[in-house]
Amino acid sequence: MPSMPSGQPCSWDGRPASILKGEKYKFMALQGSELLPGFVFTEEDPYIGIDLDACLTPEGPAPWAQQILEKFKDTYVEVSRSGTGLHIVCEVAFIPNFNMIKRGNKVDGGIEIMGKNCFMVMTMKGWPPNEPLKPVTDYTDEVCSLIDFLRETKGPIPKAFAQKRFW
Repeated sequence: MPSMPSGQPCSWDGRPASILKGEKYKFMALQGSELLPGFVFTEEDPYIGIDLDACLTPEGPAPWAQQILEKFKDTYVEVSRSGTGLHIVCEVAFIPNFNMIKRGNKVDGGIEIMGKNCFMVMTMKGWPPNEPLKPVTDYTDEVCSLIDFLRETKGPIPKAFAQKRFW
């Protein structure tokens, strides 16, 4: 199993990687010699990643992101590497042939849901700040609702969420 420079692979909640349902955490060098911890979502694991881009302001999450956070409040949430976005990781029972859906952009606000063969850089910096990371939890129905909402969405993400809640 690949490991961080310390030699110890770790999970989303800081436990040794082998404890979380036997999953293998993968690490990839993305920038020069810098080794960035991350996870590759596969068909074999029950996880999915939700990347909320450009959603954090000095006052907190943007209103559109707050809608999503309210629905996924009991699962793993971390601040993204940029410091302006959030990652949500949750379990899903099964979404056949799902790879990825992306709407919006990294400047005005975007959402990317990552399934099989997608890599997410992990920071392990929990959200909200100063609270412990939560374990990964099943949110199959909510993920399916969000995917359906995004499939119907055209245009900027903040505007889409202002016009319609996705549940």
